[in-house]
Amino acid sequence: MDALVAKQDLQMLSSDKSSVTTDDEFYNELLQAPLEFQDCLIPDQCSNELKAHEHLTQCLHRRYGSYPAVYMGSLKDAVKEAFSPKEITERRPLMIFINNDKSVYANIFCKQLLCNEKTVEYLMSNYILWAWDLTHESNEKKLNDNCKNAFLSWSTENQFQASKIDEYPSLFAVYRETDGNYAFHYFVKGPSEQATLVDFLRSLSDFKEKFTNCEQELHKTREEAKQKEIAYLLLSRDNHHRFRHDQGHDFRRAFSMTPDAYMEAYLNVKYPRSAQPLNHDGQRISNPLFAGRNPSAEEIMHAFEQFERDSDDADDEDDDRTPTVSHPKPKFP
Repeated sequence: MDALVAKQDLQMLSSDKSSVTTDDEFYNELLQAPLEFQDCLIPDQCSNELKAHEHLTQCLHRRYGSYPAVYMGSLKDAVKEAFSPKEITERRPLMIFINNDKSVYANIFCKQLLCNEKTVEYLMSNYILWAWDLTHESNEKKLNDNCKNAFLSWSTENQFQASKIDEYPSLFAVYRETDGNYAFHYFVKGPSEQATLVDFLRSLSDFKEKFTNCEQELHKTREEAKQKEIAYLLLSRDNHHRFRHDQGHDFRRAFSMTPDAYMEAYLNVKYPRSAQPLNHDGQRISNPLFAGRNPSAEEIMHAFEQFERDSDDADDEDDDRTPTVSHPKPKFP
């Protein structure tokens, strides 16, 4: 009896072990190339992004049954979708998945992690997923062009190369730093770090919290910069008004201290007849500066210039009337 129970336990253990698929078995499955794997996620030389993503989702469905929702549009539009909501709580981090069927880990990652039902459910509510496939090298340029158009901070160091098979699959998320530049956080980059489902879901949750905190810090930084700019504009306006007030006060004070001769010259400025205003009776006013308005700066400067010219002319007339050694009285025959 005990031997029978022990035999049944061994059979149960062996059946449990058989349910666990090893990496070697996945590798053998990949080498056998089932029909659903003979068709790449994105066809060779595919230039239409909409058709590319439709083909990608159809392949994921044939391969794994369940699969996460993929954004059906350009990467630039996906960035807007992720970061454009006004409310920070409504923003979602953008996740980018790059596949390459030539990588041994590609099938393992999708089957155990990315297309797991728990992952699919979590991504649906918390992330926006954009995907591309580099099994065909012809699709490499399209991916890099998308990244350049979507991210100003994208550099040559970030370029994807389909030939570097050991860097795929690649899964990373996009967030913004306090200066507004985009930064990238990698969850998976090749088979070097193979996480369990629990660890993978925890990393997604932790990054979602980091993403929200970064958006809040960015909003705070921008608000502080806006307040500083407003304060600077108000201060500049007040300084301008104060300068004009002080300038007017200094001028009035200086003008009140001028000699009587300057005052008399100022009050008797002779303007061209066409520039003299008329009173209510249609007669011209001899002194336009007292025509019910304050003189302008140009009028005052004109008054002083006119006074200086009149003074010089008066001196010349005196020189003609009073001979000097330098200017003796002319002699006539």
